[in-house]
Amino acid sequence: MRKTLLCLGVLALAACKPASLAPDVTPPSATDAQQARMLWGQAAPPRAIQAVEAELSPYAAVSLRDALGNVIATGTTDAAGRFSLNPFVAFSPTLNAVYGLEVAKRFTATNEGALLRLRTLVTWDGSRWRSIAGTSDEAGGVLVNVGTTAVSAIQALRGLSGSAMLGALSATSGAFVPGATGIPAPDFERVKGLVGDALAANLDPVRAIVWSTADSQYQVALDAGRGKLLFDLKTAAPLSGNHSPLRTPFGTGFAVAASSSLPLGQIGGYGSSQGNFEVPGTITTDRWGNAYVCNFIGTPRILKFDAKDRYLFTFGASGTLNGQFGLFGGLDSDALGNIWVADGGNNRLQKFDPNGRFLMAIGQGRVWYEGDAPTTGASTANGWFDYAHFLRVDRKGRIWVTEWQNHRVSAFWSNGTFARGIGWGGTWTGNPAPLTKQASNQPGFFSGPSGIAIDQDGNVWVADRNNNRLQKFDENGNLLGIYGGTGVIDQPQGLAIDQAGNAWVGELANGRLVKFAPNGTKVGEAGGPGSLPGQFLGIQGVEVDPAGYLLVADNGNSRVQRLAPASTTLKFDPNGRLDLAKGTVSMWIRPSWAGTTTGRFNLFEPWTKPSTIGDGIALFKNGGNIEVNYWPHATSAQVLRGDISRWEPWQDHHVAFTWGAGGLALYLDGRLAASAASPGPIQVMPPALCVGTTNYSTLYPAEAIFGSLKVYDYAKTSAEILRDAQRIEQD
Repeated sequence: MRKTLLCLGVLALAACKPASLAPDVTPPSATDAQQARMLWGQAAPPRAIQAVEAELSPYAAVSLRDALGNVIATGTTDAAGRFSLNPFVAFSPTLNAVYGLEVAKRFTATNEGALLRLRTLVTWDGSRWRSIAGTSDEAGGVLVNVGTTAVSAIQALRGLSGSAMLGALSATSGAFVPGATGIPAPDFERVKGLVGDALAANLDPVRAIVWSTADSQYQVALDAGRGKLLFDLKTAAPLSGNHSPLRTPFGTGFAVAASSSLPLGQIGGYGSSQGNFEVPGTITTDRWGNAYVCNFIGTPRILKFDAKDRYLFTFGASGTLNGQFGLFGGLDSDALGNIWVADGGNNRLQKFDPNGRFLMAIGQGRVWYEGDAPTTGASTANGWFDYAHFLRVDRKGRIWVTEWQNHRVSAFWSNGTFARGIGWGGTWTGNPAPLTKQASNQPGFFSGPSGIAIDQDGNVWVADRNNNRLQKFDENGNLLGIYGGTGVIDQPQGLAIDQAGNAWVGELANGRLVKFAPNGTKVGEAGGPGSLPGQFLGIQGVEVDPAGYLLVADNGNSRVQRLAPASTTLKFDPNGRLDLAKGTVSMWIRPSWAGTTTGRFNLFEPWTKPSTIGDGIALFKNGGNIEVNYWPHATSAQVLRGDISRWEPWQDHHVAFTWGAGGLALYLDGRLAASAASPGPIQVMPPALCVGTTNYSTLYPAEAIFGSLKVYDYAKTSAEILRDAQRIEQD
């Protein structure tokens, strides 16, 4: 069989909001009777829910079916998901009757034939076709996406009237409209989430989503002979702690390590040639994952790298002209991918497009554009700067700037209008500022403010460097908290907020990366002085990229290091659903160690220590082996071992084990590594679990990234395990 990487969520769209049809879609002409009766529109654009490169045709089969499931008309989507059908060729639809519209994709690159489907309900009103999702604003085509599939699934599972479903989703926002549909809003949200879960697990949502009459619950299930998907790391939040989710090639994942981070590699090195730095300063990434790094000392310039850390180009030079820089400050990208730069030496902000072309500047109480003469003066007046240091752009497009010499934070709207000042013991919006410039260690004052970050709630975090602390403000400038202090952090410089709301602070003095929980409690640190991976000689900028990974400007080592934010514990409570006499655990692991590394790492553990009556299962790395330890009823621990001596660091591996009446089996990268006959009843999964470590004995953090973890209530076959390892799901 030819191995092919397949897109796990081919037709998925994370939300049900209708997207406008592509601009080159031409609406049917009302003067053409044949065209006016066409059923046309767009399916959710083919894309991967997870970051997997795919060898998969973008075209999907489209079919219109009557109430009995008979096919009335068929067609195919184009590369953008657009389609058109003409049911009137050999069929006359009944006025206002409800029909099903289905978009299906098969994995045809192999012989597995896995099928994924999205659906909606449509009706002919005598003049045009309408769907439950309404029509797009521009062209009026029918839309098929996750939200419409959820409504269709509920209608079918609960036997509700198809005609009552029409209008269930807003035509403009995609929001659910309860109305007279008979579907409670929580049911819609639940099933919409299950559609995404099924696609992410490579399961057909039309087949996999079921209604359990026993407990009145919607579930993602396999067919009756194979059981259910009980647990998916993608949708299960850890119980407590400050875990930072990551986007991996296999879906949502987490890193588990003894330190707060795992080093993954570096960008650049010392030098003035392409792709290198004399001293790297601040960093930003755009929404596509491209990284922009400023060269802090030496030739002032900005280097751009793609999401795979490959050098692309450089822009900027030393000087005072537009597009030139003095001593650098910070930089950040806006929602459109434009780059804002704090040109500290010239006391101004400059804006560039993603290709490095100068667009506009703010400073000296004015705004200017390409072709206008620049200015460079310093002042405490609003709209002026005295060394613009670091900056961030919030979700409203405001640019928040720390001013090193003015000991304040200034905010501007994207057109350059002054929005707010914070510091000097207060906040203001008018001009002149009602407060006097001063540095202080009192609340609401700064002394040499540096790094700045915006959290998910719009709050503004500031690294108050000379006061060795963080201060947190709401968007109106009200002080919310002061964290750190001397002895906790030392000269905080770089600052970024991860996807879980944790603050990551880079110390200029100690070369440490310090992690604070969203409530301001220090929860970990990593690094320290040195030139080894994961060590730093002074940190300037810190950034969290769109996938959740850390980029750290290690200025003394003339490099940018990429790290995975890690947790020392990862615990889950799956609501008691994992007390199983048979089952499967399937996961992807990217270890930081080689298989020959001595020592022991816990990869998967029960929440509580196995008792004398025998319940519990654990997965360890022990020397050059993976071991599954299990406790058959009323007996001592039994062990399955699989050889991993050929594993290399930072390579992805699939690990799975199954248990049940047929015995136990351990699989590595889709192949059977060890097995044992079942010695009797085995209750191997307690009501909760740990991933990457354990809480009942000595801690052995996994020192690895877990890209996915799924638990099923049946023992998968060896063929199914192999398909999982190849990322192929069979219909």
